[in-house]
Amino acid sequence: MGIGLDMAGGCVDSFLNTLSVYLIDGRNKVKELKNCLNNNDLPMFTIFVHALRGATASIGAEDLAVAAEILEMSGQNGDIEFIRMHVPSFLADLEALLSEIEKILLLKTGDSSGINIDKSKMKHDLMELKKAMEDYNITEINEISRKLQIYSSVETGGEITINDILRCKLTGEYEEAISLIDEFLVENV
Repeated sequence: MGIGLDMAGGCVDSFLNTLSVYLIDGRNKVKELKNCLNNNDLPMFTIFVHALRGATASIGAEDLAVAAEILEMSGQNGDIEFIRMHVPSFLADLEALLSEIEKILLLKTGDSSGINIDKSKMKHDLMELKKAMEDYNITEINEISRKLQIYSSVETGGEITINDILRCKLTGEYEEAISLIDEFLVENV
């Protein structure tokens, strides 16, 4: 992943932010790719694997980016048999990469499993994220989202998770994210 760090201008914080976004998006893409195949939706599969290829290359995971490119070309050529044969190993490799990224992020931010959650800090960060989204302050949105990543694997008992909020942020659905923040705070804090 040294290439990914180079692409982030050598800035570790910037690269960690990129990894955080990739982790959330990657988890979504695994589900989306499986759904596309289950629904025989080759055009959407091709679009999703194309996006994943670019993102994967940007973090320096070259082998996986090449595999995504091959799947993308197969999708463009309508070769569903090749895709069905090779997607399981591709997804296994992607999930392994996502697990490694999660470990890196947890080491950097501190492991959230087994620690006491500072609910007041979490509430403060969520309120700051909400304000940044209302103001469309992209720099603040990205910085606060990175802070909230520590809570992404925490089970709070509510129906809405930090990952749900971060997923909406990632896709630019700020109004939905603001609504989820409000609901999350009612459920959990």
